[in-house]
Amino acid sequence: MLTLKTIAETLNQSNDLEGMLQTTLVQLLALTNLESGWIFLLEGEQGYRLVADSNLPPALCREDKRPMRCDDCFCLRLYWAEELEQAVTMIECERLHNAVQQCWGETNNLEYHATVPITIRGERLGLLNVGSPGKEQFTDQELAFLESVAYQIGTAVERVKLYEQRERRAVEDMSRYIVNYYSQLNSITRALLKMNNIQRLLEAAVDSIGRQFGWSTVAVALREEQKLRLRSIYENGRTKGAQAALPFVMRDLVEQADREQQIRLAEHGFGPYAVALPLHTHESGVLYLSRSSRPFEKVELEILRILADHVTIALEKVRLYQEWEEVLLAEERNRLARELHDSVNQKLFSLSLLARGIWEHAKTEHEETANAIREVERIAQEALGEMRSLIWQLRPSSEGTDFLRTLKEYAQTIGLRLFIQSDQEPRYRHELELALIRIAQEAMNNVRKHAATYRTRISLTHDKRWVTMKVSDQGRGFTLEQAEQEARSLGLASMRERTEELGGSLHILSEEGLGTVITARLPLQAEERG
Repeated sequence: MLTLKTIAETLNQSNDLEGMLQTTLVQLLALTNLESGWIFLLEGEQGYRLVADSNLPPALCREDKRPMRCDDCFCLRLYWAEELEQAVTMIECERLHNAVQQCWGETNNLEYHATVPITIRGERLGLLNVGSPGKEQFTDQELAFLESVAYQIGTAVERVKLYEQRERRAVEDMSRYIVNYYSQLNSITRALLKMNNIQRLLEAAVDSIGRQFGWSTVAVALREEQKLRLRSIYENGRTKGAQAALPFVMRDLVEQADREQQIRLAEHGFGPYAVALPLHTHESGVLYLSRSSRPFEKVELEILRILADHVTIALEKVRLYQEWEEVLLAEERNRLARELHDSVNQKLFSLSLLARGIWEHAKTEHEETANAIREVERIAQEALGEMRSLIWQLRPSSEGTDFLRTLKEYAQTIGLRLFIQSDQEPRYRHELELALIRIAQEAMNNVRKHAATYRTRISLTHDKRWVTMKVSDQGRGFTLEQAEQEARSLGLASMRERTEELGGSLHILSEEGLGTVITARLPLQAEERG
């Protein structure tokens, strides 16, 4: 993620194509510990140009790098024949093979390299090649990373080409607003690449695009759980986030662009002119814009297409950052769980055994001492149970495991007999499932600690929009006044926060001597968030 961020920043700092690509290539090799690399850009149908290279073997540098500038090679022929669609490991580089056969000089034992096509929306722009002596294979993860770099390079090449086009038109005294568009595009994309929160990024994107370009409406919709949902919208000078179905006036245009993955135009919408540009993100999405002043010019569509690509890159960068954070969090939770299990948990167990042994010796001769030791053993056993419960909760979320089994395992861990009733097989989105598990855990903890019973029941009922979970017991119960006073220790505030974060509600019914029922009602779909 840091490598992609560094490269993205480099690619947006200059309009000198060769200098920018040379700097980017050197950075890529340094950050990935690879030794050699070169970039070809295509010219015409069967032409190419070496635009950047770093640390080439002497055999490829002879006669002012003639082996890299003349004749073609297997990589280029595959690319021209449209048979090279994704990054691959070239087992034997033809140029290096020729250098050995014709004794051109030292190849530094470089034989294999990765070849990555630089292609934007079907347009073939060039090839990125990187390798190291002795490295005979690139993993799928390495190739996927290099494809991400090539996509950024392609976007930058296209941006620079567009800039050079606009510069030539400006020299020819063409429209000044084109240059202004480009300047605004740069400032917007640089700001977006600094963000690490998807919702804030989306709101900043529509706000900056709407204000700087003077659009009446700007919106972003992303595909989530097979549905396109409106995530942010700028309208009438105001920006707001959203988690809802698309407005009727933009629905057809946005869905068509998402389905066909191409720009769609319409002379209707919030204004008489509207455009929808696909965002090629992990889940796909659409950038929607409308205005009432004039139709779209070709140059505007080209700039907007590049803008959509930069929004896509920013979204993908945030997604990678969040995945990286989740991995770090899971690793830290596992580390804490191991530390607690190997140290505190074992010491509590030893303390419990030691107290039992002392009690056995003292119970007949020193009754008061024996009673005190017995209390120490009871407290140690209780702390041991709470420690095991805490270790269990520190494990990563139950994604990929059976929901009901997760609840039963936790109940068994803390010593409860759990009865579960459900009107259907539970299948929930990850965010909702995690909230239900944590609420159930907290409720079961309360039963074990405060209800004076070791039995509890969980019931799950569903309708088209909601899931309702009830955690009940027939223990000692409590008054509402007690609940307010002990909210912190009972964890009720935590349960309520989890339900409200997802747009749900939490209700507590309890009476002294008759038990407690905790009811959590949560929306099945994310669009129900209020």
